[in-house]
Amino acid sequence: MLLLEGQSQELFGEAIEALKSGRGSAPQNALDTLKVFLSCVLAKRYAHPSSAIIAVLAGLDRIDPVFTDFVSTLDSVIRSGDDLEKRHKAIGVLLALTAGAYQTTLLTYMVQRDLFPSVIKFIQETQSPTMVLEPLVLLSLLANYNKFEFQNPYQLRLNDFINEGAMSTVVSCIGIASQLIRNDYIDIQDDLPEGWTFTNALGMLGLGAIAPGSKQEKKPVYDAETAKQMFTRLPKERAAVLLAAYDFSHANKLFCTSFVTAASEKGTERPMAAYLSLTSYLLQHAHLSPRSTYYAHLNLMVFRLLIEDQAICKVLCSEDTKMAVRLCRHRPPFLPLVKVRFLTTYTDDLKDLPQMNTLVDHVVNLLALSLSAGEAFLPTPAAYDDLFYKIVESGEILTKFKNNYGLGKRAGNSIDTLINVSTHYKQLLTEGGGKKKPNNLTTAQVTDVIKQGYETLSIQAKEGLDSWDRYREADDRILLKNMARTAVADVRELVEEE
Repeated sequence: MLLLEGQSQELFGEAIEALKSGRGSAPQNALDTLKVFLSCVLAKRYAHPSSAIIAVLAGLDRIDPVFTDFVSTLDSVIRSGDDLEKRHKAIGVLLALTAGAYQTTLLTYMVQRDLFPSVIKFIQETQSPTMVLEPLVLLSLLANYNKFEFQNPYQLRLNDFINEGAMSTVVSCIGIASQLIRNDYIDIQDDLPEGWTFTNALGMLGLGAIAPGSKQEKKPVYDAETAKQMFTRLPKERAAVLLAAYDFSHANKLFCTSFVTAASEKGTERPMAAYLSLTSYLLQHAHLSPRSTYYAHLNLMVFRLLIEDQAICKVLCSEDTKMAVRLCRHRPPFLPLVKVRFLTTYTDDLKDLPQMNTLVDHVVNLLALSLSAGEAFLPTPAAYDDLFYKIVESGEILTKFKNNYGLGKRAGNSIDTLINVSTHYKQLLTEGGGKKKPNNLTTAQVTDVIKQGYETLSIQAKEGLDSWDRYREADDRILLKNMARTAVADVRELVEEE
Protein backbone atom coordinates (compact mmCIF):
# COMPACT_ATOMS: atom_id res chain seq x y z
CA MET A 1 0.00 0.00 0.00
CA LEU A 2 2.83 2.39 0.83
CA LEU A 3 4.25 1.80 -2.65
CA LEU A 4 1.02 3.11 -4.14
CA GLU A 5 0.68 6.18 -1.93
CA GLY A 6 0.48 8.51 -4.90
CA GLN A 7 -2.63 6.78 -6.26
CA SER A 8 -4.17 6.38 -2.82
CA GLN A 9 -3.70 10.08 -2.02
CA GLU A 10 -5.28 11.01 -5.34
CA LEU A 11 -8.24 8.70 -4.70
CA PHE A 12 -8.78 10.16 -1.23
CA GLY A 13 -8.58 13.73 -2.50
CA GLU A 14 -10.95 13.10 -5.44
CA ALA A 15 -13.49 11.47 -3.12
CA ILE A 16 -13.47 14.53 -0.85
CA GLU A 17 -13.97 16.85 -3.83
CA ALA A 18 -16.83 14.70 -5.16
CA LEU A 19 -18.46 14.80 -1.73
CA LYS A 20 -18.19 18.60 -1.62
CA SER A 21 -19.52 19.04 -5.17
CA GLY A 22 -23.07 17.98 -4.32
CA ARG A 23 -23.72 17.04 -7.98
CA GLY A 24 -26.18 14.22 -8.61
CA SER A 25 -25.18 10.88 -7.14
CA ALA A 26 -21.52 11.88 -6.76
CA PRO A 27 -21.68 12.52 -2.99
CA GLN A 28 -23.40 9.18 -2.31
CA ASN A 29 -20.86 7.33 -4.43
CA ALA A 30 -18.01 9.21 -2.75
CA LEU A 31 -19.26 8.19 0.70
CA ASP A 32 -19.53 4.53 -0.35
CA THR A 33 -16.02 4.68 -1.79
CA LEU A 34 -14.55 6.38 1.27
CA LYS A 35 -16.02 3.82 3.66
CA VAL A 36 -14.65 0.85 1.72
CA PHE A 37 -11.32 2.56 1.06
CA LEU A 38 -10.75 3.59 4.69
CA SER A 39 -11.82 0.16 5.98
CA CYS A 40 -9.25 -1.53 3.74
CA VAL A 41 -6.43 0.94 4.42
CA LEU A 42 -6.91 0.94 8.18
CA ALA A 43 -7.31 -2.84 8.44
CA LYS A 44 -3.72 -3.42 7.32
CA ARG A 45 -0.89 -3.80 9.83
CA TYR A 46 1.87 -1.21 9.69
CA ALA A 47 5.15 -1.03 11.58
CA HIS A 48 4.41 2.63 12.37
CA PRO A 49 0.63 3.03 11.97
CA SER A 50 0.27 6.81 12.34
CA SER A 51 2.98 7.81 9.87
CA ALA A 52 2.10 5.02 7.43
CA ILE A 53 -1.61 5.89 7.30
CA ILE A 54 -0.80 9.59 6.95
CA ALA A 55 1.46 8.76 4.01
CA VAL A 56 -1.25 6.67 2.34
CA LEU A 57 -4.01 9.26 2.73
CA ALA A 58 -2.35 12.64 2.26
CA GLY A 59 1.38 12.72 2.95
CA LEU A 60 3.06 14.21 5.99
CA ASP A 61 3.36 17.68 4.46
CA ARG A 62 -0.34 17.94 3.54
CA ILE A 63 -2.11 15.97 6.26
CA ASP A 64 -3.27 19.01 8.25
CA PRO A 65 -5.17 20.83 5.48
CA VAL A 66 -6.42 17.62 3.83
CA PHE A 67 -7.71 15.93 6.95
CA THR A 68 -9.14 19.13 8.43
CA ASP A 69 -11.06 19.62 5.18
CA PHE A 70 -12.14 15.96 5.18
CA VAL A 71 -13.57 16.01 8.72
CA SER A 72 -15.14 19.43 8.15
CA THR A 73 -16.86 18.24 4.98
CA LEU A 74 -18.31 15.16 6.71
CA ASP A 75 -19.45 17.31 9.63
CA SER A 76 -21.31 19.56 7.20
CA VAL A 77 -22.99 16.61 5.48
CA ILE A 78 -24.12 15.13 8.82
CA ARG A 79 -25.44 18.47 10.02
CA SER A 80 -27.27 19.67 6.92
CA GLY A 81 -27.23 16.99 4.24
CA ASP A 82 -30.26 16.92 1.94
CA ASP A 83 -31.42 13.44 3.02
CA LEU A 84 -31.05 11.13 6.02
CA GLU A 85 -29.47 8.32 4.02
CA LYS A 86 -26.55 10.50 2.92
CA ARG A 87 -26.10 11.84 6.46
CA HIS A 88 -26.15 8.28 7.82
CA LYS A 89 -23.52 7.21 5.32
CA ALA A 90 -21.30 10.11 6.38
CA ILE A 91 -21.53 8.86 9.97
CA GLY A 92 -20.58 5.39 8.71
CA VAL A 93 -17.43 6.83 7.11
CA LEU A 94 -16.45 8.53 10.37
CA LEU A 95 -17.14 5.33 12.29
CA ALA A 96 -14.89 3.33 9.95
CA LEU A 97 -12.16 5.94 10.43
CA THR A 98 -12.57 6.08 14.22
CA ALA A 99 -12.48 2.31 14.73
CA GLY A 100 -9.67 1.73 12.23
CA ALA A 101 -7.41 4.57 13.40
CA TYR A 102 -8.21 4.42 17.13
CA GLN A 103 -4.61 3.86 18.17
CA THR A 104 -3.22 6.60 15.92
CA THR A 105 -2.96 10.38 16.06
CA LEU A 106 -5.57 10.83 13.32
CA LEU A 107 -8.38 10.95 15.87
CA THR A 108 -7.06 14.27 17.15
CA TYR A 109 -8.63 15.88 14.06
CA MET A 110 -12.03 14.56 15.14
CA VAL A 111 -11.45 15.71 18.70
CA GLN A 112 -10.49 19.21 17.55
CA ARG A 113 -13.55 19.42 15.28
CA ASP A 114 -16.55 19.11 17.61
CA LEU A 115 -18.83 16.62 15.85
CA PHE A 116 -21.22 16.27 18.78
CA PRO A 117 -23.84 18.88 17.69
CA SER A 118 -24.07 17.47 14.17
CA VAL A 119 -24.41 13.86 15.32
CA ILE A 120 -27.03 14.76 17.94
CA LYS A 121 -28.95 16.75 15.31
CA PHE A 122 -29.04 13.64 13.14
CA ILE A 123 -30.21 11.51 16.08
CA GLN A 124 -32.97 13.99 16.83
CA GLU A 125 -34.19 14.19 13.24
CA THR A 126 -34.12 10.51 12.32
CA GLN A 127 -37.37 8.63 12.87
CA SER A 128 -35.74 5.22 13.19
CA PRO A 129 -34.01 4.13 16.43
CA THR A 130 -32.18 1.49 14.36
CA MET A 131 -30.37 4.30 12.50
CA VAL A 132 -29.16 5.68 15.82
CA LEU A 133 -26.87 2.76 16.65
CA GLU A 134 -23.92 3.93 14.52
CA PRO A 135 -23.96 7.61 15.59
CA LEU A 136 -24.35 6.54 19.22
CA VAL A 137 -21.36 4.20 19.02
CA LEU A 138 -19.35 6.89 17.20
CA LEU A 139 -19.89 9.38 20.03
CA SER A 140 -19.01 6.73 22.58
CA LEU A 141 -15.69 5.83 20.92
CA LEU A 142 -14.76 9.49 20.58
CA ALA A 143 -15.67 10.14 24.22
CA ASN A 144 -13.41 7.27 25.33
CA TYR A 145 -10.43 8.30 23.22
CA ASN A 146 -7.54 8.95 25.64
CA LYS A 147 -10.04 10.22 28.20
CA PHE A 148 -7.74 9.38 31.10
CA GLU A 149 -4.85 11.28 29.52
CA PHE A 150 -6.52 14.62 28.74
CA GLN A 151 -9.84 16.43 29.17
CA ASN A 152 -11.81 14.89 26.35
CA PRO A 153 -14.31 17.46 24.97
CA TYR A 154 -16.83 14.75 24.10
CA GLN A 155 -16.99 13.80 27.78
CA LEU A 156 -17.89 17.40 28.57
CA ARG A 157 -20.54 17.32 25.86
CA LEU A 158 -22.11 14.21 27.41
CA ASN A 159 -22.22 15.97 30.78
CA ASP A 160 -24.05 19.01 29.34
CA PHE A 161 -26.44 17.15 27.05
CA ILE A 162 -30.06 18.10 27.88
CA ASN A 163 -31.97 17.57 24.62
CA GLU A 164 -34.90 15.44 25.84
CA GLY A 165 -36.09 14.47 22.36
CA ALA A 166 -32.70 13.14 21.28
CA MET A 167 -32.25 11.54 24.71
CA SER A 168 -35.49 9.62 24.30
CA THR A 169 -34.33 8.31 20.93
CA VAL A 170 -30.99 7.24 22.43
CA VAL A 171 -32.78 5.35 25.21
CA SER A 172 -35.06 3.62 22.68
CA CYS A 173 -32.03 2.60 20.60
CA ILE A 174 -30.28 1.06 23.61
CA GLY A 175 -33.46 -0.79 24.56
CA ILE A 176 -33.99 -2.22 21.08
CA ALA A 177 -30.30 -3.15 20.75
CA SER A 178 -30.41 -4.89 24.15
CA GLN A 179 -33.43 -6.88 23.03
CA LEU A 180 -31.74 -7.95 19.79
CA ILE A 181 -28.49 -8.91 21.53
CA ARG A 182 -30.44 -10.90 24.13
CA ASN A 183 -32.45 -12.69 21.46
CA ASP A 184 -29.24 -14.13 19.99
CA TYR A 185 -28.86 -16.12 23.22
CA ILE A 186 -32.49 -17.23 23.16
CA ASP A 187 -32.15 -18.44 19.55
CA ILE A 188 -29.51 -20.91 20.74
CA GLN A 189 -31.43 -22.07 23.81
CA ASP A 190 -34.98 -20.92 24.44
CA ASP A 191 -35.24 -20.94 28.23
CA LEU A 192 -38.77 -19.60 28.67
CA PRO A 193 -40.81 -21.97 30.87
CA GLU A 194 -43.60 -23.52 28.83
CA GLY A 195 -47.02 -23.00 30.37
CA TRP A 196 -49.79 -25.60 30.18
CA THR A 197 -51.97 -25.54 27.09
CA PHE A 198 -54.29 -28.05 25.48
CA THR A 199 -51.94 -28.19 22.49
CA ASN A 200 -48.94 -28.99 24.71
CA ALA A 201 -50.90 -31.70 26.50
CA LEU A 202 -51.80 -33.39 23.20
CA GLY A 203 -48.16 -33.16 22.15
CA MET A 204 -47.02 -34.95 25.30
CA LEU A 205 -49.47 -37.75 24.48
CA GLY A 206 -48.14 -38.05 20.96
CA LEU A 207 -51.28 -36.47 19.48
CA GLY A 208 -49.75 -33.15 18.40
CA ALA A 209 -50.88 -33.73 14.81
CA ILE A 210 -54.55 -33.27 15.76
CA ALA A 211 -53.94 -30.18 17.92
CA PRO A 212 -56.00 -27.16 16.86
CA GLY A 213 -54.49 -23.93 15.64
CA SER A 214 -51.37 -23.15 13.63
CA LYS A 215 -48.25 -25.20 14.24
CA GLN A 216 -45.39 -23.22 15.77
CA GLU A 217 -42.03 -23.70 14.15
CA LYS A 218 -39.73 -25.53 16.55
CA LYS A 219 -36.32 -24.06 17.18
CA PRO A 220 -33.38 -26.43 16.75
CA VAL A 221 -32.09 -28.07 19.90
CA TYR A 222 -28.29 -28.18 20.20
CA ASP A 223 -26.19 -30.53 22.29
CA ALA A 224 -24.34 -28.99 25.24
CA GLU A 225 -20.95 -28.71 23.51
CA THR A 226 -22.36 -27.16 20.32
CA ALA A 227 -24.43 -24.69 22.34
CA LYS A 228 -21.36 -23.74 24.39
CA GLN A 229 -19.36 -23.01 21.24
CA MET A 230 -22.20 -20.85 19.90
CA PHE A 231 -22.56 -18.99 23.19
CA THR A 232 -18.82 -18.33 23.17
CA ARG A 233 -19.24 -16.24 20.01
CA LEU A 234 -21.82 -14.02 21.72
CA PRO A 235 -22.61 -11.23 22.23
CA LYS A 236 -22.50 -10.13 18.60
CA GLU A 237 -20.63 -7.02 17.54
CA ARG A 238 -23.59 -4.66 17.98
CA ALA A 239 -22.93 -5.02 21.73
CA ALA A 240 -20.51 -2.11 21.28
CA VAL A 241 -23.55 0.09 21.95
CA LEU A 242 -23.36 -1.00 25.60
CA LEU A 243 -20.27 1.18 25.98
CA ALA A 244 -22.44 4.14 24.99
CA ALA A 245 -25.02 3.14 27.61
CA TYR A 246 -22.27 3.25 30.23
CA ASP A 247 -20.91 6.59 29.01
CA PHE A 248 -24.31 8.27 29.14
CA SER A 249 -25.13 6.72 32.53
CA HIS A 250 -21.85 7.91 34.00
CA ALA A 251 -22.03 11.42 32.61
CA ASN A 252 -25.66 12.43 32.48
CA LYS A 253 -28.38 12.26 35.13
CA LEU A 254 -31.11 13.15 32.63
CA PHE A 255 -30.21 10.05 30.66
CA CYS A 256 -30.43 7.90 33.81
CA THR A 257 -33.90 9.25 34.57
CA SER A 258 -35.06 8.70 30.99
CA PHE A 259 -33.56 5.21 30.99
CA VAL A 260 -35.37 3.97 34.11
CA THR A 261 -38.71 5.63 33.28
CA ALA A 262 -38.98 5.07 29.51
CA ALA A 263 -42.16 3.23 28.55
CA SER A 264 -42.35 0.41 26.04
CA GLU A 265 -43.16 1.12 22.43
CA LYS A 266 -45.28 -1.07 20.19
CA GLY A 267 -43.72 -4.51 19.83
CA THR A 268 -40.81 -3.82 22.18
CA GLU A 269 -39.99 -4.18 25.85
CA ARG A 270 -39.30 -1.25 28.12
CA PRO A 271 -35.65 -0.24 27.56
CA MET A 272 -34.71 -0.90 31.19
CA ALA A 273 -36.45 -4.31 31.12
CA ALA A 274 -34.55 -5.31 27.97
CA TYR A 275 -31.27 -4.05 29.45
CA LEU A 276 -31.83 -5.97 32.70
CA SER A 277 -32.74 -9.07 30.74
CA LEU A 278 -29.65 -8.84 28.54
CA THR A 279 -27.45 -8.36 31.61
CA SER A 280 -28.72 -11.63 33.09
CA TYR A 281 -27.73 -13.48 29.91
CA LEU A 282 -24.33 -11.80 29.77
CA LEU A 283 -23.66 -12.73 33.40
CA GLN A 284 -24.60 -16.38 32.94
CA HIS A 285 -22.21 -16.69 30.00
CA ALA A 286 -19.51 -14.25 31.14
CA HIS A 287 -17.06 -17.08 31.83
CA LEU A 288 -16.93 -18.14 28.19
CA SER A 289 -14.82 -15.29 26.79
CA PRO A 290 -13.09 -12.03 27.79
CA ARG A 291 -15.59 -10.14 25.60
CA SER A 292 -18.54 -11.53 27.53
CA THR A 293 -16.79 -10.73 30.80
CA TYR A 294 -16.12 -7.13 29.80
CA TYR A 295 -19.66 -6.46 28.61
CA ALA A 296 -21.20 -8.12 31.69
CA HIS A 297 -18.95 -6.05 33.96
CA LEU A 298 -19.82 -2.89 32.04
CA ASN A 299 -23.56 -3.44 32.51
CA LEU A 300 -23.09 -4.07 36.23
CA MET A 301 -21.23 -0.76 36.48
CA VAL A 302 -24.25 0.96 34.95
CA PHE A 303 -26.51 -0.53 37.62
CA ARG A 304 -24.09 0.60 40.29
CA LEU A 305 -24.25 4.14 38.91
CA LEU A 306 -28.05 4.02 38.94
CA ILE A 307 -28.46 2.76 42.49
CA GLU A 308 -25.79 5.07 43.93
CA ASP A 309 -27.95 8.03 42.93
CA GLN A 310 -30.67 8.14 45.60
CA ALA A 311 -33.18 9.94 43.39
CA ILE A 312 -32.70 7.50 40.49
CA CYS A 313 -32.77 4.50 42.84
CA LYS A 314 -36.04 5.75 44.36
CA VAL A 315 -37.60 6.01 40.90
CA LEU A 316 -36.30 2.58 39.93
CA CYS A 317 -37.85 1.00 43.05
CA SER A 318 -41.20 2.80 42.86
CA GLU A 319 -44.53 1.18 41.99
CA ASP A 320 -44.76 3.29 38.84
CA THR A 321 -41.68 1.69 37.30
CA LYS A 322 -42.56 -1.94 38.03
CA MET A 323 -41.90 -4.07 34.97
CA ALA A 324 -41.77 -7.66 33.82
CA VAL A 325 -38.21 -8.80 33.09
CA ARG A 326 -37.19 -12.01 31.33
CA LEU A 327 -34.23 -13.38 33.29
CA CYS A 328 -31.83 -15.96 31.89
CA ARG A 329 -32.59 -19.55 32.90
CA HIS A 330 -29.81 -21.28 30.99
CA ARG A 331 -28.17 -22.29 34.27
CA PRO A 332 -29.46 -22.32 37.85
CA PRO A 333 -28.17 -19.37 39.89
CA PHE A 334 -25.43 -20.11 42.41
CA LEU A 335 -26.15 -18.58 45.81
CA PRO A 336 -23.23 -17.46 48.04
CA LEU A 337 -23.39 -20.58 50.26
CA VAL A 338 -23.15 -22.81 47.20
CA LYS A 339 -20.10 -20.78 46.15
CA VAL A 340 -18.56 -21.28 49.63
CA ARG A 341 -18.94 -25.03 49.24
CA PHE A 342 -17.42 -24.89 45.76
CA LEU A 343 -14.48 -22.76 46.91
CA THR A 344 -13.87 -25.12 49.83
CA THR A 345 -13.95 -28.25 47.69
CA TYR A 346 -11.54 -26.92 45.05
CA THR A 347 -9.25 -24.82 47.24
CA ASP A 348 -6.00 -26.17 45.78
CA ASP A 349 -7.07 -25.21 42.25
CA LEU A 350 -8.47 -21.79 43.15
CA LYS A 351 -6.66 -20.14 46.03
CA ASP A 352 -3.68 -18.89 43.99
CA LEU A 353 -5.77 -17.33 41.22
CA PRO A 354 -5.60 -13.52 40.78
CA GLN A 355 -7.89 -11.52 43.11
CA MET A 356 -9.14 -14.67 44.82
CA ASN A 357 -8.79 -13.02 48.24
CA THR A 358 -11.07 -10.21 47.09
CA LEU A 359 -13.68 -12.67 45.82
CA VAL A 360 -13.59 -14.69 49.05
CA ASP A 361 -13.93 -11.59 51.22
CA HIS A 362 -16.87 -10.32 49.15
CA VAL A 363 -18.71 -13.65 49.38
CA VAL A 364 -18.24 -13.83 53.15
CA ASN A 365 -19.18 -10.20 53.71
CA LEU A 366 -22.29 -10.52 51.55
CA LEU A 367 -23.48 -13.39 53.72
CA ALA A 368 -22.68 -11.48 56.90
CA LEU A 369 -24.55 -8.41 55.65
CA SER A 370 -27.53 -10.60 54.76
CA LEU A 371 -27.58 -12.00 58.29
CA SER A 372 -27.39 -8.61 59.96
CA ALA A 373 -29.74 -6.66 57.67
CA GLY A 374 -31.42 -9.21 55.42
CA GLU A 375 -34.91 -8.47 56.65
CA ALA A 376 -34.62 -5.13 54.84
CA PHE A 377 -34.10 -6.62 51.37
CA LEU A 378 -34.92 -10.34 51.35
CA PRO A 379 -38.38 -10.96 49.85
CA THR A 380 -40.09 -12.65 52.83
CA PRO A 381 -39.48 -13.49 56.51
CA ALA A 382 -39.35 -17.14 55.43
CA ALA A 383 -36.42 -16.35 53.13
CA TYR A 384 -34.61 -14.72 56.05
CA ASP A 385 -35.23 -17.79 58.23
CA ASP A 386 -34.02 -20.04 55.42
CA LEU A 387 -30.74 -18.12 55.22
CA PHE A 388 -30.06 -18.84 58.89
CA TYR A 389 -31.03 -22.47 58.36
CA LYS A 390 -28.44 -22.84 55.61
CA ILE A 391 -25.76 -21.11 57.71
CA VAL A 392 -26.41 -23.55 60.56
CA GLU A 393 -26.31 -26.44 58.12
CA SER A 394 -22.94 -25.27 56.73
CA GLY A 395 -21.08 -24.92 60.02
CA GLU A 396 -18.33 -27.46 59.30
CA ILE A 397 -17.91 -26.20 55.75
CA LEU A 398 -17.46 -22.62 57.01
CA THR A 399 -14.74 -23.66 59.48
CA LYS A 400 -12.89 -25.56 56.76
CA PHE A 401 -13.36 -22.64 54.39
CA LYS A 402 -11.80 -20.26 56.93
CA ASN A 403 -8.76 -22.50 57.40
CA ASN A 404 -8.27 -23.25 53.70
CA TYR A 405 -8.08 -19.57 52.73
CA GLY A 406 -6.38 -18.27 55.88
CA LEU A 407 -9.28 -15.92 56.61
CA GLY A 408 -8.36 -15.70 60.28
CA LYS A 409 -5.20 -13.82 59.29
CA ARG A 410 -7.08 -11.12 57.34
CA ALA A 411 -9.16 -8.37 58.90
CA GLY A 412 -11.25 -7.58 55.84
CA ASN A 413 -13.88 -10.29 56.22
CA SER A 414 -16.60 -11.48 58.61
CA ILE A 415 -16.04 -15.24 58.57
CA ASP A 416 -16.13 -15.40 62.37
CA THR A 417 -19.61 -13.86 62.30
CA LEU A 418 -20.88 -16.73 60.14
CA ILE A 419 -19.20 -19.37 62.28
CA ASN A 420 -20.49 -17.81 65.53
CA VAL A 421 -24.07 -17.78 64.17
CA SER A 422 -23.78 -21.44 63.23
CA THR A 423 -22.30 -22.33 66.65
CA HIS A 424 -25.00 -20.34 68.47
CA TYR A 425 -27.81 -22.20 66.80
CA LYS A 426 -26.21 -25.60 67.06
CA GLN A 427 -25.99 -25.04 70.79
CA LEU A 428 -29.68 -24.03 70.91
CA LEU A 429 -30.64 -27.06 68.85
CA THR A 430 -28.71 -29.34 71.19
CA GLU A 431 -30.36 -27.80 74.26
CA GLY A 432 -33.85 -27.63 72.81
CA GLY A 433 -33.97 -30.94 71.03
CA GLY A 434 -34.60 -32.97 74.15
CA LYS A 435 -33.76 -36.57 73.54
CA LYS A 436 -33.47 -35.99 69.80
CA LYS A 437 -30.05 -35.21 68.35
CA PRO A 438 -29.91 -32.05 66.18
CA ASN A 439 -29.47 -34.20 63.06
CA ASN A 440 -32.78 -35.96 63.79
CA LEU A 441 -34.90 -32.82 64.11
CA THR A 442 -37.35 -31.99 61.35
CA THR A 443 -36.96 -28.90 59.18
CA ALA A 444 -39.97 -27.31 60.91
CA GLN A 445 -38.45 -27.92 64.36
CA VAL A 446 -35.12 -26.40 63.31
CA THR A 447 -36.94 -23.37 61.83
CA ASP A 448 -38.81 -22.85 65.10
CA VAL A 449 -35.54 -22.87 67.04
CA ILE A 450 -34.04 -20.37 64.56
CA LYS A 451 -36.93 -17.96 65.10
CA GLN A 452 -36.63 -18.28 68.89
CA GLY A 453 -32.88 -17.79 68.73
CA TYR A 454 -33.09 -14.29 67.23
CA GLU A 455 -33.66 -12.92 70.73
CA THR A 456 -30.37 -14.28 72.09
CA LEU A 457 -28.31 -13.76 68.94
CA SER A 458 -25.79 -10.95 68.69
CA ILE A 459 -24.31 -10.49 65.21
CA GLN A 460 -20.97 -8.69 65.33
CA ALA A 461 -20.27 -8.15 61.67
CA LYS A 462 -17.37 -6.06 60.48
CA GLU A 463 -18.13 -2.36 60.53
CA GLY A 464 -18.87 -0.76 57.20
CA LEU A 465 -20.53 -3.77 55.51
CA ASP A 466 -23.63 -1.68 54.82
CA SER A 467 -21.67 1.15 53.20
CA TRP A 468 -19.26 1.45 50.29
CA ASP A 469 -17.11 3.93 48.46
CA ARG A 470 -18.95 5.63 45.63
CA TYR A 471 -17.96 4.66 42.13
CA ARG A 472 -14.89 6.41 40.76
CA GLU A 473 -14.14 5.86 37.09
CA ALA A 474 -10.41 6.25 37.64
CA ASP A 475 -10.41 3.14 39.85
CA ASP A 476 -11.45 1.05 36.83
CA ARG A 477 -9.36 2.77 34.19
CA ILE A 478 -7.59 -0.45 33.09
CA LEU A 479 -10.90 -2.26 32.73
CA LEU A 480 -12.44 0.64 30.81
CA LYS A 481 -9.46 0.89 28.47
CA ASN A 482 -9.78 -2.83 27.73
CA MET A 483 -13.51 -2.33 27.27
CA ALA A 484 -12.94 0.49 24.78
CA ARG A 485 -10.49 -1.69 22.81
CA THR A 486 -13.08 -4.48 22.77
CA ALA A 487 -15.75 -2.12 21.45
CA VAL A 488 -13.36 -0.79 18.80
CA ALA A 489 -12.64 -4.34 17.60
CA ASP A 490 -16.37 -5.06 17.44
CA VAL A 491 -17.03 -1.89 15.44
CA ARG A 492 -14.33 -2.87 12.96
CA GLU A 493 -16.12 -6.19 12.44
CA LEU A 494 -19.43 -4.39 12.00
CA VAL A 495 -17.96 -2.04 9.40
CA GLU A 496 -16.34 -4.89 7.47
CA GLU A 497 -19.57 -6.90 7.43
CA GLU A 498 -21.56 -4.10 5.77
